[in-house]
Amino acid sequence: MNNFTILKDREFKEHRYYIGGSNMGALTGIDKYNTAYRLWNYLANKKEADRPEWLDESASWGHAIEPMIIHRYFTDHYGSELADKWLQSRLKGSSKHKMANGVVVHSFTEAVFPEWSHAVSHADALVIEPEDFEYPETYLLEAKNPSERNRRDITGLHGYDFKDSTTNGFPLSVYLQGQWLCMCYGVGKCYVVALQGGNKYRSFEPICYKPAIAQKLLAKAKTMWGFVERNEPVKPGDFEDVMSMFPEVKQKTSAVVTQEIEEQARARQLEYWDLKKKLTKIEDKIKDIQNGFALEIGGNYY
Repeated sequence: MNNFTILKDREFKEHRYYIGGSNMGALTGIDKYNTAYRLWNYLANKKEADRPEWLDESASWGHAIEPMIIHRYFTDHYGSELADKWLQSRLKGSSKHKMANGVVVHSFTEAVFPEWSHAVSHADALVIEPEDFEYPETYLLEAKNPSERNRRDITGLHGYDFKDSTTNGFPLSVYLQGQWLCMCYGVGKCYVVALQGGNKYRSFEPICYKPAIAQKLLAKAKTMWGFVERNEPVKPGDFEDVMSMFPEVKQKTSAVVTQEIEEQARARQLEYWDLKKKLTKIEDKIKDIQNGFALEIGGNYY
C-alpha cells in the first residue's frame, strides 16, 4: 500500500490542480457531463465548467449521503453495532476509526501516485482488516448516490443496473475511477456501493486492480498534462466546447487551432445563431397566437 495523507481541506474549498479519479470519464471521452477540453480548460486556465444547477445540487446531496451508504455496507459486513460506532466517529470528523473487531477505517485521505505527482486520488474510505481475519483484505470503498433518472434503461452506458451486481452494473467511468484509485493508493480492490433514488441499495463486486488499464490511463493523463503545460487546448468535444473557444466570431484566425478548424467552427456558429433567430421568431409567433386566444376567450368569442 502506498503512503497517504489526511486532508486538511475536507470540503475541497481550495482549488487543487491535479488529475483525479473523477476525471477519468472526461479524460477518456466517456463522461456524460464533461469533456477532455473542459478538463484542460480547468487545469490550464483555472476555469470552472458551467454545470447545470441540478447537477451541483445532486453532487452536494451525494456527498452528504456518502457516510450513510458506507454505513449500510459496514452493517452488512461487520454488524450494525460496529457500523453505528464508525458512523458516529465519522460524523464527528474523525479521520481514523478502529472497530472492536480490529478493522481500521481511514476517511478524508489523499493518495499521490509515487511515480507521478499529478496523479491524485481521494477514496471515500480505506479499510484495513486485521491479519487474524480468515480472509483479511485491504480495500477501498467508493460510495455513489445516482438518481432514478440515472438508470441503465434510461441513460445506457452512463446509468446503473441494480439487477447486475457485477462491475457491469455501474458505468465504465466508475470502473476507470476505481482503477485510478487503486493505482494511487497501491491497493488491489475497490468496492462500489450505491443508493439509487434514496431507496435502492446495491453493493457491487469489487473492481480488481489491472495495471495495464491503469498505465493506459496514466499515459492519457500525462498527455493531458503536456497540453496543460504548453497551454495548448485539446480537441473540443462538443458544441459547448467550440463556443467556449470562440465566444465571438472574429475575422482573424486564432493561433490555438488550425485555420480549417476555426473556419468550420465559425460556419457552424453562424448557422447556430441564424437558427436561433428563426426559433425566436417562431416562438414570438406562437406567443402572439396564444395571446390572441386569450383575448378572444376574454371577450367571450370562441
